[in-house]
Amino acid sequence: MVYYAQTIPIKQLTLNTQEVIVKTFSLIAVVIALFITSINVPASAQQADGNQVAQAASPSMETTSLTEVIRKHVPDVPVLPDINITPPDPSVPTEVAGLSGVWVGEFRGGSANVLMAHQVLAFERISPLATTMVSSGIGRYVGGRDQNYGRTWSGRREAKVRADGEKIVVTDSKGNVYLLSIKQDGRLHATVTGPGLSWVGTLEKVR
Repeated sequence: MVYYAQTIPIKQLTLNTQEVIVKTFSLIAVVIALFITSINVPASAQQADGNQVAQAASPSMETTSLTEVIRKHVPDVPVLPDINITPPDPSVPTEVAGLSGVWVGEFRGGSANVLMAHQVLAFERISPLATTMVSSGIGRYVGGRDQNYGRTWSGRREAKVRADGEKIVVTDSKGNVYLLSIKQDGRLHATVTGPGLSWVGTLEKVR
């Protein structure tokens, strides 16, 4: 038996080689593109993480000083620098525990319901029967015997506290009685009576 070797024309061999080279370069290009993509994706993720870190580091209500928060609402009210809010004791009734924090607002009085003062009330510590509170304010009323415009006050005092139906009764060491209730919108409604004092106020919680 005689075997004959098949001869491939040189021209055809050259074309086949060129086709292989083209396909090889195409494959290499695909690999490179995939490699570049795999590098860019983590970089984008790192950039997103960096943005999240930057946002987390930006000033918030919790990192802004209490004095700055209060002054945004009432720029000229005196503020004790050492106000410290402690979470209420677990035994404190829920409605009373809701007072914990710092409240800022205004008080009105008289038959004409005129603005009497801008006020800060801070309930620092609350136990079932007592609270440590800070009262700071500045007078706004001009005219009459009750004129107090520009007069300021600020102090810390111990007070008795109890729930009375839907209201919270706070009696401070100066004999002032606060009838307080937190409304559905989160604001604090307050009626304050004392020696020569009868005011009604609305305050919002700022811390």
